[in-house]
Parts: sequence; C-alpha cells; structure tokens
Amino acid sequence: PLGRAQAATYEYHLKADYRDRNGQKAIGPQLQALRLAAVAPHADNLKVVPGMKEKTDVNPNAYRSTHRHTPKLATALRLIRDFLREGRQVMVASAFHEPLATLQLCLQQAGVRCAVATGQQSPKRRGEISAEFSRGRHAQGLAVLLASQDSMAEGHNFPKCDRVIRVDPTWSHDKSEQIVDRCH
Repeated sequence: PLGRAQAATYEYHLKADYRDRNGQKAIGPQLQALRLAAVAPHADNLKVVPGMKEKTDVNPNAYRSTHRHTPKLATALRLIRDFLREGRQVMVASAFHEPLATLQLCLQQAGVRCAVATGQQSPKRRGEISAEFSRGRHAQGLAVLLASQDSMAEGHNFPKCDRVIRVDPTWSHDKSEQIVDRCH
C-alpha cells in the first residue's frame, strides 16, 4: 500500500480538476500525474493544479511529496539485492527518470555498481553504458542498469542479463515488451 505522504499526493491528483487551455477536461495529463505519483511522488513534474486550494477535502500542499521512497521502489531494491546475491545482473526499467535517479542514489550509497541510461544522455553515452552492461557482471561489467524504457527498448541487447524489473509501465505496450526482450 501507499505510504501516507504518497497517498496524499495521489489523492490530490485524483481529485484535481485538470483542464486544458480551452477549459476542457484534460484526462491525459491527469493520468500522467497519477502514474508519476504512483512511482515518484516527489517528482518536480507534479505541479499545483489551479483551484485545488479551495477544495476542503484535499491537502493543498500534497501536490508533491517530500518523500522519495515508495513501496514500489522498496520492492525493487529488495529484488535487486536478491538477484545480486544470486550473482545475476539486473536491469530496472522505468518510463520516468525520477525513480531511476532515486534507485541510483540508493544503490550508490550501498556500494552497488550501476549506471543510468536515459534520453537525457547522448546516444553515444547510452551506447557506452550498454556495451559495459553487455559484457556481464563477472567481466567487470555493470551489475545493475537503470534504463529508460523509451531510450533503451530498441537497438540494445543484454544476453548476460536475465532479470528485468519494470517499476512502471510506459504508455506504449510495444516499448514495455521491447525493454524486457533486450534481456532474453
């Protein structure tokens, strides 16, 4: 279950009246905010929605949590720990950058070699990270790859990695499947 702060953030965006510039209901942005609140309630992309300060049944400051950790990320960390103890590599895939950055911070603090590969990097840099991860953990390669589903779902293969954790799905079903297929 969601923690209190995360639940408050989720509730805020669930009850928010999202509107587009023409005043029409904006379901897409609301769904995106809910997806983000489910995995990274601290994300800077979560913004105040106009009119929410007037709602008496919602905390107007809950639009973004001050806490980074969520049950999803705690589960991902436990799975990573278990896979590494088995001597395996693991790739963690996300549609959002924030959970990857949080996981990277936690793993680095634990002394785990990992790298993040997202669209925030050049294709050349992502290729270098991909090559290092492809070498395998026991060949001085990376133990954990934290990968953006949109940036790493195609053109990369990780034959020595047989564990994938998807912390959140992407809108595109083919990208969700492709990221898993990189490791088969």
